[in-house]
Amino acid sequence: MGERQPVMVLLSPCRHSAFFDPAPLRGDEVYCRKCEDWRMVMVTVAEWRIRCRNCHLSHRYGEDETNARRTAIRHVARFAGHTVVIFQGDRLDAEVKAAEPLPGTMPDRYHTVTLP
Repeated sequence: MGERQPVMVLLSPCRHSAFFDPAPLRGDEVYCRKCEDWRMVMVTVAEWRIRCRNCHLSHRYGEDETNARRTAIRHVARFAGHTVVIFQGDRLDAEVKAAEPLPGTMPDRYHTVTLP
């Protein structure tokens, strides 16, 4: 995931959100397409996103960490052998993969391994 990702920003005073690449800084003026006027960047959002290392699954969740983690866990439960990485902004937050089964048993638990 070395490529640069568009960044979500919230604008003031309209409070609309938009994606920018490259990311503007807080306090910069940018054009709001919804208002059709120039607005100030209020805050940049380090959005949550997931990506499966074994298939095409890739999705952005904005600020919704819970749904990002839930989808990652569901995906590895449904597709044995898949590994899903979770990012917050450009920072790798966690890796989700199926737990190793004990010899002679079926895997029935899944866990999240938090990476440094």
